[in-house]
Amino acid sequence: MATERQPYVGPRPFEKEDQELFFGREPETIELSSLIVANPVVLLYAQSGAGKTSLLNAGLIPKLEAKGFEVFPPARVSGAQPRGIELQEINNIYVFNALAKWANPQRSPQQLAHLSLTEFLSERPHLTDDDGMPALRVIVFDQLEEIFTSYPEFSERRKDFFHQLGLALKGEPERRSRGSAFKSSEASAETQIKGDPLLRALLVVREDYLAPLPRCCPKSCGRAFAWNACARKQRWRLLPGRCRELIRDVASRRAWRRDW
Repeated sequence: MATERQPYVGPRPFEKEDQELFFGREPETIELSSLIVANPVVLLYAQSGAGKTSLLNAGLIPKLEAKGFEVFPPARVSGAQPRGIELQEINNIYVFNALAKWANPQRSPQQLAHLSLTEFLSERPHLTDDDGMPALRVIVFDQLEEIFTSYPEFSERRKDFFHQLGLALKGEPERRSRGSAFKSSEASAETQIKGDPLLRALLVVREDYLAPLPRCCPKSCGRAFAWNACARKQRWRLLPGRCRELIRDVASRRAWRRDW
C-alpha cells in the first residue's frame, strides 16, 4: 500500500520536488518572476525564517523554468574548504563558491580558482527557445548575508564580488588580470570578455544585513529593484534605483512608498 505523502515538510525549506505541496505564495511568485524579467538585479529581503528559500525552490524557480528561462541552481558565497587548494590561491573565495555550485563536478578547484564570474558564464552556452534564440539566464545568490559572516580574513574581496557581478550583467567589456595572486577585476587587463545583457541576478538576503551592503556594492551593479518578501499585507513596495543607492535607502527605510 502506497504511503500518502504528508503536505508539511517540517522545519526544512521546501525543495523543488515539493512544488506541488507549496501553496499560498502564488501572487508573490508571479510578481517576483515579473520583476526578474524586467530588472537586471532584484534584491529579495525579509527577516530570518520568513520562507525566502522555500519561495525560491518551490515557487519562483519552477515558474521561471516553465517560461523557458535558464535558471542556475541557487548558489551561496560560503562553502566547505575545497580539497587540494589553499584559500590564499583563490582569486575571490565568494565567487569561487558560487562557481563551484554551478560547475561540472568533474571540474577541479584549481580550474575555478582564477576564473571571474563573467569568464565562467561566457563559457556556458545559453539555452535556446523554440525559435533558436538564446533564453534569459537567471543566477540566484541565496543567503547572501554570508558574505559578511564567512571568511572575515578575505573581507577586502567582498566589493570585488559585487563588481564582478556588475560587469557580468552590464554586457560591456570586463577588464580582468590573470595571475595566481588576487587582483581586483578593476585592474588593468590582459583579456577582455563581454558581459551578458540577457543575464539576470536575484540577491536574497536577511533584512538585518541590509545596512552593510552599500559599502560593498559599486555603481557597476547598475539598476535594481528591491522587494520585501513579507510586505504583502502592508502593501509596501520599493522604487527602482541604482543597486548601491537603493540598498542604502532600503536599509534606512527612505525608499518605501505606500501602494494601496
